[in-house]
Amino acid sequence: MDRRTGWCVGVVLACIASTVRTLGDEVEWSCSILPPEHEETIDPISGARVVFVTTDPAHDSNLYFHDRSWLADESMLVFRTERTGRSERFGYLEATGELVRLGRPDEPNFGAVVCARRKNRIYAVHDNAIVALHVTVEPGTARRKTSVSVKRQTLGGVPNNGGLRTQLNESADGRFVSFAYTDAGDEKINHIAVLEVETGKILTLATVDYPVSHLQFSWTRPDLLMFARAYPEGDRMDPDKDPDGVPNYRLWHVDFSGRPPWPIYPQKPGELVTHECWWTEDRLTFFGGHHPHEQHLKVYDMKTRRISILGAGSWWPEGTTAQITKRGWWHGAGSPNGRWLVGDTFHGDIVIFDAYTTEEKPLTLDHRKPGEQHPHVGWGPSSDRVVFASNKRGNPDVAIAYLPKHWK
Repeated sequence: MDRRTGWCVGVVLACIASTVRTLGDEVEWSCSILPPEHEETIDPISGARVVFVTTDPAHDSNLYFHDRSWLADESMLVFRTERTGRSERFGYLEATGELVRLGRPDEPNFGAVVCARRKNRIYAVHDNAIVALHVTVEPGTARRKTSVSVKRQTLGGVPNNGGLRTQLNESADGRFVSFAYTDAGDEKINHIAVLEVETGKILTLATVDYPVSHLQFSWTRPDLLMFARAYPEGDRMDPDKDPDGVPNYRLWHVDFSGRPPWPIYPQKPGELVTHECWWTEDRLTFFGGHHPHEQHLKVYDMKTRRISILGAGSWWPEGTTAQITKRGWWHGAGSPNGRWLVGDTFHGDIVIFDAYTTEEKPLTLDHRKPGEQHPHVGWGPSSDRVVFASNKRGNPDVAIAYLPKHWK
């Protein structure tokens, strides 16, 4: 098999599952509302307002860095918590500080959660099905208590195979939700699929014989997706590999045309490529470098095929691992308005980069210690705040840092 494509038995736009909705597919309930527990601080370096959304000793964490974490109207932030004795999805109402238990205690947990772009809707996996959670938020006033209701709508069944491989992700036009799943008993076979929201049909775009992760729809093209291919040596290509041989390709594209998935960028021996994310204007961001432990925040322009460094890391021959990784960016992305980039480090530093000038602006620092939860920093829809996981208070919390107004 040609290693450059790794494509096998692709069935393009073949319907493998279809759900016809009935009234029994929709269930509605009122959510439990918990009192605020947030704590607000001012970062001593940047002056940014930092809100620790959760302060409970239980393990709390934000959604993944390239997932949409807020409802479309930005009234609620969605996050994960283990405070109930199991992993659940909760909401945080920025207007009141109250917490919302989105699920019901007598039902299975929601998995693979992501918020929609244009409607107050959350896509999730629930009881072997992909569902839409239609959320209605009515913030409390002096005369009325806060009310949040959810209507769960079954969209389509998850294929009865080896299980999901990726999170859900919504297309730019809101028509499809993407995911990948494995064959039962053979995790090397991965199917890349999309679910059509209005019909519930699941369409297979490709089947490949290697692990698939980070599957994401383009922000601008509703027909184009990107995913990451895993190699045995990890995200950094083996430095001793023959440079004249076939390179590793972490970054791949796939679309609805029937064309096999195709690689985007060939890695050089010793080169790191990891944690990619779509951005505006047909660009994508990723983290990488050509030296040991070197980790820059880079931008790949699909139109010119040029790669530029907008968030510089560091490397020098005498530098220790600890010294180099102090300025090694690992998760992050570009803001929805195209104005900023954000990166985090293994030390829990959250830093903003000006997309026009590359100026570096520390936002809030020291939110992680070795072995603790990684920040997984991601953007709010209005490009004015970021969400991340913090251990600054001594336990895993969810935090929001707001960009200082004078930066804008």
